[in-house]
Amino acid sequence: MAAAILKISGHGEIQQVELDAKVTILGRSDQCDVTFESKEVSRKHARIFQDPFGCRVVEDLGSHNGTFVNDKRVEAYAVLPCESISIGPFSLSIEPSLAQQTHSQSCNLCTSWYCYRGGRFALS
Repeated sequence: MAAAILKISGHGEIQQVELDAKVTILGRSDQCDVTFESKEVSRKHARIFQDPFGCRVVEDLGSHNGTFVNDKRVEAYAVLPCESISIGPFSLSIEPSLAQQTHSQSCNLCTSWYCYRGGRFALS
């Protein structure tokens, strides 16, 4: 699967990070791939990885304050582009890269992703 974009908003700023690696660690520590400056975020708070079906999964790494998708606390969750992730005071979303969007448009498809959830495939 091609890279995806992680959009992060918080503290009045919006940032975009390319998720091209198989695993991206999120947290307050300088050792993380994406760092957040907030005491509400654990040193190693969560990770985003690509499952065998090509979906992006957010997984909480035992953080104190939790990781939320669509305002529900999760341990692990296959995230679709329309869903909101919350870590401390930060809001995140995963979106297709420009290359994925262009490919979808050229194939006359919407930017839907197939994800495996609970024994079935879901289409966003």
